Amino acid sequence: MRLPRFFLTVLFLVSPFAGGAQSNHRSATVIAERANVRAEPSGEASILSALNKGTVVAVIETRDAWTKISSNGKIGWMRASTLSPVNSVDVASVPAPIRAPEPSTRSPDPMPKAQASAPEPVYGYKDPGTATLIGVLVTGGGQFYSGETGKGAVLLGVGMGGLFLAIGSATASCNYQNCSSGTGTAIGLLAYLGSWGYGIMDAGNAARRHNAALGLHTAAAMPTIQSFADGRFGFGIAVGRGSTTK
Repeated sequence: MRLPRFFLTVLFLVSPFAGGAQSNHRSATVIAERANVRAEPSGEASILSALNKGTVVAVIETRDAWTKISSNGKIGWMRASTLSPVNSVDVASVPAPIRAPEPSTRSPDPMPKAQASAPEPVYGYKDPGTATLIGVLVTGGGQFYSGETGKGAVLLGVGMGGLFLAIGSATASCNYQNCSSGTGTAIGLLAYLGSWGYGIMDAGNAARRHNAALGLHTAAAMPTIQSFADGRFGFGIAVGRGSTTK
């Protein structure tokens, strides 16, 4: 059955998004999650803004697959497939569009800065391994390094006194024909070696005592002796780095 021409004309006028100028009472809702508003009815045209799903816009006209809309007083083109017609709405109540982010004028950093992963330095911390090594080089040096200057001075004095006693006694007991080791030499060597050895063994403990007074926890550092297959022996220091946080 053929429909009257008058009925077809009315149907065309009320169809959604019919071409031509439309009144501001026609409106549509954005059905895409995010739809661009362009300056011209072309996918290559510049983007003026972007609208979120559910935003209501006023329809001005439709041209092919594009619809000219007005939102918050601004006019642009959107793809018709991103809109759905709704009942009349007051244009003043249309939500403002979400503006496209403006390009930043700040040049990006050439390389990202590496995040600091090293722990913050703990001031006043004394390493037991360093204290022991200094004690090997200088009698009482580990105690001086750890802040126990009085004890370090005693060890250094006893060691140097014993060394001078041993050298002096050995020199005095020698003549041009032969040398005989006297009691003074033995006592001097024992005093020197005893103070030197004790200073080494106590150096790590001195560092730990110093750290404990500051509320710091340190790992042990002890001297070790290693034997080799050819019969030689080696002296070393086992150094451990413990937690240095309070």
